[in-house]
Amino acid sequence: FNDFRRGTSQLTYEELPKLKIDWVEIVGNHYESWPTPQRQAILFESPNQADEITYAREVLANFMPRAYRRPVSDEEVERKVKLFQHLSDQEDSFEATIISTLTAVLCSSHFLMHPEPAAEKRPLNDYELASRLSYFLWSSMPDDTLFELAANQQLRDPDVLLKQVQRMIKDPKAAGFSRNFASQWLD
Repeated sequence: FNDFRRGTSQLTYEELPKLKIDWVEIVGNHYESWPTPQRQAILFESPNQADEITYAREVLANFMPRAYRRPVSDEEVERKVKLFQHLSDQEDSFEATIISTLTAVLCSSHFLMHPEPAAEKRPLNDYELASRLSYFLWSSMPDDTLFELAANQQLRDPDVLLKQVQRMIKDPKAAGFSRNFASQWLD
């Protein structure tokens, strides 16, 4: 309750407290272009956009290998397409449905965790090596170069691996190594 409200106060208008606004600032998201490059990378232009299921399959087939940091099988993509179909009854639009489906991809253990080799001892495959290397040195996912080398099974070559480590250490993202590793392990 405002004791100074007009009509309930015995004060005259001149006696009421005044407010002087010196500055107003509005802060919001500013995008140089819309849709943003990040959104365009996920929801890219396709001739199949009119067919929601086909387009969702394309989006998932493009998104999941980056999220999982390895190639994905058609079966894995189809499981997420079925989820998309199931969610489409509950959501208002294609975009809301695909966001919910992509959220499920990002909640998967394939995204959240680095897979460990099976119980039997085996060397890491190239994708596992690329992930461990990039998260160790960059605190981030592998870049296109590492993915390409992993796809061509060249990353385990000692000369290639050495060149990639040298390249990664020179990258500004390598500051994450000293910041994260040193602070976590050396307190």
